[in-house]
Amino acid sequence: MKKILIFIGLCLTTLLAFDQYEPSPKVSVGSLEFRYNLPFIDALERQLYDIRVRLSARQGEHNTVIIIDVDEPSLLAEGQWPWPRAKLARLVDALFDNYGVSTLGFDAVFAEPEDAYTLSEIQQAMSTEEPSSGKQFTAPQAVNRLKQLSGDRRMAQSFADRSVVLGYVFESSAGEHTAQSVGQLPEPMFGFSEFPIERINQETLAQQASRFSANIPLLQEAATTAGFFSILELDPDGVIRRVELLNKFDGQIYGSLSLKLVQSFFMDEPEAVIVGSLDDNNYGLEAISMLLMESPLEIDSSASVYVPYATAIDGFKYISAKDILNGSYSGDISGTIAILGTSSQGLGDIRATPVAPGLPGVEVHANLVAGMLDQSFRVKPQWITGGNIMVVVVLGVILSLLFPFLSAAWSSVVFVLSMSATLWLNWFFWADQNYILALAPPLFLVCILFVVNTIAGFFLESNARRTTQKMFGLYVPPEVVGKMSANADIYSLKSEKKEMSVLFADIRDFTTISESMSPEDLSDWLNRFLTPMTQIIHQHGGAIDKYMGDAIMAFWGAPLDDPDHAQNSLKAAFAMIDHLDELNQSLRQESKPEIRIGIGINSGLVSVGNMGSEFRMAYTVVGDAVNLASRLEGLTKNYQVPIVVSEFTKALAPEVQYEHLDNVKVKGKNKSVTIYTCQSV
Repeated sequence: MKKILIFIGLCLTTLLAFDQYEPSPKVSVGSLEFRYNLPFIDALERQLYDIRVRLSARQGEHNTVIIIDVDEPSLLAEGQWPWPRAKLARLVDALFDNYGVSTLGFDAVFAEPEDAYTLSEIQQAMSTEEPSSGKQFTAPQAVNRLKQLSGDRRMAQSFADRSVVLGYVFESSAGEHTAQSVGQLPEPMFGFSEFPIERINQETLAQQASRFSANIPLLQEAATTAGFFSILELDPDGVIRRVELLNKFDGQIYGSLSLKLVQSFFMDEPEAVIVGSLDDNNYGLEAISMLLMESPLEIDSSASVYVPYATAIDGFKYISAKDILNGSYSGDISGTIAILGTSSQGLGDIRATPVAPGLPGVEVHANLVAGMLDQSFRVKPQWITGGNIMVVVVLGVILSLLFPFLSAAWSSVVFVLSMSATLWLNWFFWADQNYILALAPPLFLVCILFVVNTIAGFFLESNARRTTQKMFGLYVPPEVVGKMSANADIYSLKSEKKEMSVLFADIRDFTTISESMSPEDLSDWLNRFLTPMTQIIHQHGGAIDKYMGDAIMAFWGAPLDDPDHAQNSLKAAFAMIDHLDELNQSLRQESKPEIRIGIGINSGLVSVGNMGSEFRMAYTVVGDAVNLASRLEGLTKNYQVPIVVSEFTKALAPEVQYEHLDNVKVKGKNKSVTIYTCQSV
């Protein structure tokens, strides 16, 4: 059974280790090909990742990143979204001129021109050019003048000479009927990189977009740059844990809103960091660097990063947009990166995240920007895959070889230690080294190995107890069997040498008595003798070896160890003799033959265990000491005493009162043995 448990453990270890490869390896079964993956392990890993994020989330408002919130009070005060772009222009002017923000980002896209005008704007456009002449503008002149007054133009003017980053959306569609892109994209990334864009494209698995919804050219050309705020690949449960910093489109690479905000804030051009060569079978775009960053920003093979979340809502200063518009906000936000977004439920920009099931989407971008400024990203470099596999293999092999040989108590200790060590090691890399090691596979492996071995151990123990009860139930009393069952693993049928005491008891003149009784009466008469004698032997810790017609063979010292086996065998002999007085009194009243017995007891080294043939086995004792006990029982007739004890038993039980009988040389012995009789303890 232990070999089976080891084999199961090693198989589970192999399955979980194989699951750690990224991307998931392909497996072919005949004509079918699929990726090997254990979805329940992935789901558990996501949940454990979320717990670690919540435990380590940054607390307190960030000093550099703030959120201009189009919240419910702003919508009530300024009207429904989208606001007129002239109003947004006033908001931009206020943020830069009145509050001195350094960079402003829009978590919104302006994909269509604004063609709505207020009544006052129309009246102004149609007013006379020269009041004294009485002339009015013609329709074409009015239209041209309206264009000069348009919100788009006023918003574009507010962007002039300011660090403004717009947002746009990439989409990915596998179908043939993909909608046409709208708007104008910003300049692609890495235009001044030392690596050609073709090389950078080859060195990353960044998501490939098929279309975009971007800003109108007037606004895009006026802004500093723009970044996408879409996510092309979400986790299966829809929770935003990882965000793409780069996307591919039409052979070019474009940056996310958060990356572009930091680029604009630093007034720097990001540089691709490529490790290795094209033919090393690795995706070499491993980081993005900027001059003002202390160290390059590490990214994974798909050009994504894990969002370094702060505690929900408390990690950033939220300022109501209406307070900026009406000038009522009195705080100091100069030199900050401001991101315009919304916390309003009605505008639908609420996202599921590890720190909250409903977090404003703008806060995801804010966390990314803060992470780039603080260098607080946790990463999964390529060597992490090897580390995850090594942890699973080491744990699995050690526990697979260890658990089957441990008791339940020690298995529990090893289980607790293994779980604690795994959690500590994972948290050390997470909190101190900023590395994301897989936690679900090793924890699951430790748990499943413990459970499998515990269940198997339970059934093995139950089976051992049943075997023990079956083995010894006919030989020893029930209470002794109960003690043995509690430690069934230390008892077996295997023969062994032990010092024991052996007792033989035989009815005198049984042959003569049996001839005078009917079979039914003889059976009843014999059972009335054997039953109480057996009970007495059991009460004194003895085991019945066998019944030989009218004789009883019993032993002490096995299967349970009994250091007082000699004393207990003598006590049983005295109790048997005493009980005969009561039994004979009853037999006399019934006019049945009385019973007289002879008992021989010897102590010595014997072989005890399961003996016999393939057809029949019995748990018994054999050896010279057994033969001597049998001879001593026969000598009771010669010396006319009920009990004969050898010198070896006397030496082990000196507290009994003995009477010397003789020095005899019994059959099969070359050396004489001193024999005694005794009366009481």
